[in-house]
Amino acid sequence: MGAPKAFNSQHRIIADRTIGSIVGSIALSLSFLSLMIWVAAWGVADILAWPAREAMKTWSQQGQIEDTAQWQRVTDKMYWAQRLNPNSADYAMDLGRLYEWQALDQLPWTTHAHTHRKKAIAHFKTATIQRPSWGFAWIHYAQSKTLNQEFGPEVVNALEKAMVLAPWEVAVQRKVIWLGIRSEEHTSELQSH
Repeated sequence: MGAPKAFNSQHRIIADRTIGSIVGSIALSLSFLSLMIWVAAWGVADILAWPAREAMKTWSQQGQIEDTAQWQRVTDKMYWAQRLNPNSADYAMDLGRLYEWQALDQLPWTTHAHTHRKKAIAHFKTATIQRPSWGFAWIHYAQSKTLNQEFGPEVVNALEKAMVLAPWEVAVQRKVIWLGIRSEEHTSELQSH
């Protein structure tokens, strides 16, 4: 009778080890599957963002949006990209740039331009929150607020951050100079009141 008890305890140890290794394998497989889904979502997000970036390159060369329907299609795709990777400052920045393009397509004082620029400001703000060390995002935030006639300490703060965070980016520094001169008269008015 002594032999079967030892035999049962050995089986129990082997069974416990087998169950432990199965559970470990399942946990590892689920972790790997989660990682693969995450990577696939980022890849799909980049694929969705590509047409918007290409359209903005074309618009830069032409100086205007070709087609409002195209703008809507690429903006919708960019929103999907942002949903798939909501922590990407790049997608927030691209959405801001898309709304800036829509605002630039109209006269600056129109309601249409003002509304689109407000959306651009919100996306640029998100980009600066997600990547606070990005001088390019700070200058676009300051530029949109200035073009929307929203002067004040936020613009000055954004200009300072762009200056400090992007000292070797010529395009950023040119905008800092232009916006600084443009904002000077308005910040002086604010300080005198």
